[in-house]
Amino acid sequence: MRYVGGGHGAYHPETSYRYVGYGGEFSNVRRSRDFTILICAGVLLLLGLLSWLFWPTSSKIDCVIGRENWQYHWNANKQSFCCRTTGVGCPTIAQPTPMPGAVDPFNCASGYLNWKGGWSVSKKQWCCNVHGKGCPENGEGWEAQPAAEYDCNAGFENWVKGWSIPKKQWCCQKLGKGCVGSGDQNMVQAASEGFGAGAQYGDHGAPVAAITGIVPAAAGR
Repeated sequence: MRYVGGGHGAYHPETSYRYVGYGGEFSNVRRSRDFTILICAGVLLLLGLLSWLFWPTSSKIDCVIGRENWQYHWNANKQSFCCRTTGVGCPTIAQPTPMPGAVDPFNCASGYLNWKGGWSVSKKQWCCNVHGKGCPENGEGWEAQPAAEYDCNAGFENWVKGWSIPKKQWCCQKLGKGCVGSGDQNMVQAASEGFGAGAQYGDHGAPVAAITGIVPAAAGR
């Protein structure tokens, strides 16, 4: 009802209409408010907040800073993540030391320039049979031919087995190398072991490799 003025009667009813969309005519019914958009927006904001709070901490881990000393400054979680994603921070696993394999007893290139006076009889025989080096010439025997001087660096890593007695004596007197008793093993103890045995170098416990591809010894030996 709406008041229409003094002396003009009581109240006059008036109807109000509201457009409700194409094809729907008009309606005088009050339209209820739709909060769907507001509710959806609120839910999305809440989900975003929860995702940020509970997002895995790995997304916040920096694998660059401190990588030089990660063993001392990174915790286990950071080490695990950075190892998995960047390869940095992986724990070092000690690899078992493999058992030494078969090793040649001599290096026939070492000291070859003075093999006649510098090589032991065993080295001459082995190198002659396997590589055709160090074989006796002109009816000479296996014994060492004394030299005026020796190279005490050539073959020093295998001196116990590879040096001749004259070379050991000379180098011991001149430079203190190759002296009797200065090796880890003597000639007899090192005879069945690989290169370097007894000389404080190389593979002390390695077995001698089997001889393969034998080169025929020079004629007239």
